[in-house]
This record gives sequence, C-alpha cells and structure tokens, in this order.
Amino acid sequence: PLFARWESLHRFLLKSTAAHPDDRFQSAPEMAAQLTGVLREVVALSQGTPRPAASALFGGDHLPGLLADNRARIDAPDWRVLPSPRVDPADPAASFLQDLPDDDPSRRLDLIAQATGTVEPTVELFLARARALIEIGADAQPALDAAGQLDLWDWRIRWYRALELLSKGTTSDAAEIFSQVWTDIPGEVAPKLAVALAAEYHGALDRAARLYEEVMATDPSYVSAAFGLARCRRNSGDVDGAVAAYRLVPTSSATYYDAQLASARAQVGVGTATKPPSPAELQSAARTLERLQLDATERANLSAEILERALASQSSGGMGPNDKLELFGESLTGARLRDGLEAAYREQARMAATADERIRLAERATRVRRWTLF
Repeated sequence: PLFARWESLHRFLLKSTAAHPDDRFQSAPEMAAQLTGVLREVVALSQGTPRPAASALFGGDHLPGLLADNRARIDAPDWRVLPSPRVDPADPAASFLQDLPDDDPSRRLDLIAQATGTVEPTVELFLARARALIEIGADAQPALDAAGQLDLWDWRIRWYRALELLSKGTTSDAAEIFSQVWTDIPGEVAPKLAVALAAEYHGALDRAARLYEEVMATDPSYVSAAFGLARCRRNSGDVDGAVAAYRLVPTSSATYYDAQLASARAQVGVGTATKPPSPAELQSAARTLERLQLDATERANLSAEILERALASQSSGGMGPNDKLELFGESLTGARLRDGLEAAYREQARMAATADERIRLAERATRVRRWTLF
C-alpha cells in the first residue's frame, strides 16, 4: 500500500537497487536530482500545495501552443501535448538543433538532411530526426535504432519509441515503455503525464485520472493533465468532478480561457448524454460565460447551447414549467425561455457566414417560438 501510494518513490528505489549496474543511477548528482523531484512530489501531495520546478530534462507542456494555433482539441486525448526532451547542450550538434523551427517538422527534416556531412551524426541529431518523423506520421524506428547504436542506455530513445507507438494507437505497448522511462527518471513529472495519457487512450480511466490528478497537484503548469482529468471524470459520468478539474487550470495559463469555456459546456452537458442539468448548473454555466471575453459569434453560439439545454431540461421534467431560472440577467419561466432561445437563434442567424446557415437558424427560431392565440 505504501509503494502504491508513492509510486515515484517506489520507482526511485527500483532504479537505485537495479540488479545490473548499468540500470542504476550513474552518478550521485543524477541520483540527487531525481530524489529531489520525488521529494517535491511527496511534499506536494502530502501538504496539498504544488511544488513546481523547472525541469532540466524536458521542455514545457505543448497543449497551450497547440490550442493557440487551433491544432488541438481538448475533448479527446492527444499525444502531441506531451513535453519534448531537452537537447543535451554538450552534444556537438546542439547548437545546430537549437536553431531548427520547432513548429515545422517537415522543414526540420529538410534542414537535417541538408546538414548531412557538415554536422556530426550524434544521438541528438538522430533523436531530432526521430521526433520530426513521428510528428509527420512517418517511420522513426531507423533513426531511433541509429541513436541506440551510439548510446543504448539513453532513456530518450525509449521515450520516442513510446511516443511513436502512442501516435499510431498502440496504447498498451506505449504505456509499458513510458512506464520504463518513469522508472529511469522517477523525479520527473513528464513521464507520469505520459503514462496517464497512455492509460486514458487505453480506456483505463481510473488509473489515468489518479495520475493526472497527481501531476496537477505537483506542478499545475502541466495543464494538459487538468484537461485529461476532466475528460476522464466526464467520461465516467462525473460532471461535477470534470468542472472541478477544469478549475485547476491556473489563471496565468494561456489555456485558462479554454478551460473556463469547457467548464461552462460541461455544466450544461453539451455533447453528452448526461442527466439534464439542474437550474443551479445552468446558472453557473451562464455566469461563467458572462465572465469570458468572447467574440459576438461565439457568445451567441454558447448562449444558444445553454438555453437549449435549459428548455430540454424543462421538457424532460428536470424543471417545472413555472420554475424561475435566472439566465443572462433575466428571469426565464417556461414561455420566456422559448422567447430567449428564439432570440438567440435569430442572433446566430444574423451573424451566419452563409445564406444556407442563416435560413437554417431562422427556421430553428420559428420552430422553437411559442404559440400565441389572437
């Protein structure tokens, strides 16, 4: 039970006492650095206070950049969010690799190919090639094999093997190799995040959720863990838990806006088959939406979604026809709820990008309009 609770500590002890000397820590500073990371995690989880620290081995979480470029979704796991291992500054190819464009793998491959003969073929060069190949969906195994010929014990080779497996959907094997990396560097947060992500891909939601929660409790800058935790809870039917997970994203994070938006959607059950939202959940979602800085189109779309769920909740018996509901500064009973939704659809129609979309929304507004007698 003790080792199950403190998994990183258990892995540190396994690494320290490995049967083969080459499988142990190779220096006192290396061992001390990993033990410090383990201690940081234990203190964070014990005291409930995050203990973040910059990693000497990994870069940052990739989710903020992916969301900023509209290249990622937050409602499904994405292997691309995982941090990348840092380049060893002592490697002869380090200065060349530092200048490569990080967001264009095809260009990186071209530049690496052009440098053949002028840049020494090193572990770092082969790893950079492997990473770029994985990102474009090509076979990275020859590059990783070449890196292994130069340094068989480099944990980054296993990291990229696992990343390639994860990108191709071989989740069980990826999880096993990421687990080996976690044992190699038990004081690092990134391998635990990788094991959590692989577990989520594989459908082991309880395991994934526990690890995601521990990552966020240790270092909240790994925001992809908060989104992963929210997905696991939501897919397990725990909407309140999903909302709480989104609220773990720090206000200083570039993903805070996305987290708040996802929280509002989760509260009203948009896109899910959950029970109808309660009046309190609907009102909380509306208040969240009002706090966000949205463009007019997005605000109209989300307002309509909230009103749709409110009307559906009323129709299914989740609310009585005369229950008062305060949404967007107005008290909406059954009839006025239809008025509000009709107005929301007409606002969407006014901003529609195409004539067909405008007609579709106008027809939807007409269908939801309450009947009147003259």
